[in-house]
Amino acid sequence: NEVVVLYRTNNQSAVMESALRKRAIPYRIYKGSSFYDHKEIKDVLAYIRLVINPKDDEAFKRVVNYPARGIGDTTVGRIAELAKERGQSMWEAVDTLVAEAATLGDAMQRTIARKVTEFVNLIRSLGEARNDKTLYDFGLELASRTGILALYRQENTPESASAIDNIEELLNSMQLFREQ
Repeated sequence: NEVVVLYRTNNQSAVMESALRKRAIPYRIYKGSSFYDHKEIKDVLAYIRLVINPKDDEAFKRVVNYPARGIGDTTVGRIAELAKERGQSMWEAVDTLVAEAATLGDAMQRTIARKVTEFVNLIRSLGEARNDKTLYDFGLELASRTGILALYRQENTPESASAIDNIEELLNSMQLFREQ
């Protein structure tokens, strides 16, 4: 009635967790966390969620400045406040914020507007790429163009190597999902 599965690296858990979930078999992870609870996986999935649904405020908040692109908490707070005031998503409020900042003479505000605009353009171009690519190729392009893979490669630590392995496993699972 009871089974124990041991694995050596975190990224190996993804296949096992998926198989167990698919068969509705309950499981518990000891001395670690679920594959889908790793920061790098949550970040990639948040980008995917935002590309698919730009009105996803939680995904927007998670990735708007990750990897760091100079969009600070103050700017994110202003976007959230504006969205709340107008009954809009943060994505919809970004257009208003950018338009307002562009008309100001303040160079700092224009710089912030430029950075936010670059982020919006990145998400929009990934949305277009999503339609032209396989699921795996889209995931790989997303992880590359957002800078997530480059960030972990630059760190060059055992933890960053594990994060890269996890992202690659997520991409592989996307490929397997497409083939099924």
